Amino acid sequence: MSERVLIIYGSRFGHSRDVSTHIAKAIHEAQPALQSTIIDIDDAKGSLNGTGLSRYRAVVIAASVQYGHIDKRVERWVKKNLSYVQQIPSLLVTISLSARKFTDDTPAPEEHTYTSKFLDHTGWHPDRIEIAAGRLEYPRYNFFDKTMIRFIMHISGGVTDRTSTIEYTNWDRLTDVAKDFVQLVENTNSEN
Repeated sequence: MSERVLIIYGSRFGHSRDVSTHIAKAIHEAQPALQSTIIDIDDAKGSLNGTGLSRYRAVVIAASVQYGHIDKRVERWVKKNLSYVQQIPSLLVTISLSARKFTDDTPAPEEHTYTSKFLDHTGWHPDRIEIAAGRLEYPRYNFFDKTMIRFIMHISGGVTDRTSTIEYTNWDRLTDVAKDFVQLVENTNSEN
């Protein structure tokens, strides 16, 4: 019998959805008995509660970081469903352009400013946390976002060319994170 993994994502420009799809594929390749259901946070708010959540044995939450904050819709959902996400194996993946500059000296994911604020606000203690670099897509941004992101990229030494699209995401790293998560799920399920 297959077990189900819930993957919820919050995304403004679609990259968190792409990350979620990649993680779902990597989970299935690592363990075909684990079937992932990917749900946009806007759909999760109404359709997932109590009994709907109980059919899932693990949860992955992928959320974009915008202007210093993890997606507020995701934060509200986690707060509302905290007792559920605390009981099962869980993975939080935040996606941020600032992660493109991370080095070996970068603090642990739970100590990163955006992540620690999110965890403090929600009270959640996920089993695993990953911070992934995002995708820069100037042509896709509206005037405000393009201006703000160009300013942030300018002060952080990044690309400011308004025609640029640059993929910073380390997809191999996300595959490894998904495989590690599968191990966690299998170990947790064998203990129960």
